Amino acid sequence: MTSEGQTEQLARVLKILLRSAKIQNQEIEKKLGFSGGYMSRLLSGKIDIKISHVLDLAAILDLWPHELFAIVLPPARSGPSRGLQHIQKVLPHVVPAWLVPPDPAQPPQVDLGELHHKLEAGFNEVLRRVFAELEHEQA
Repeated sequence: MTSEGQTEQLARVLKILLRSAKIQNQEIEKKLGFSGGYMSRLLSGKIDIKISHVLDLAAILDLWPHELFAIVLPPARSGPSRGLQHIQKVLPHVVPAWLVPPDPAQPPQVDLGELHHKLEAGFNEVLRRVFAELEHEQA
């Protein structure tokens, strides 16, 4: 999707979210100091949406900005983009952990001594029950 298409999608979603929250354009214009009719032009795509306006509208909707963008532009693929993977390698401290899936799980390391002990204990318990049952049947 082009940036123009994404901007149109943003305007459509904002319009739907604001209507579903029963927030009138005039109310937003007053709250944010916009001129009359500004919201109508913005939500119809007649003017470009400024990032500051997106942030203000997310706040009015009581959404975190990343939540709004996730609604507007859900990921098309699973996993992080190549760009994010690069940033993760070069500047790992700037990428939130929730944004990058963990490395595929490594098989758990098995303590063979502990495994042997558990198997022996389980086997002994089975034998104890079998012999107890035999003794009960013979009595």
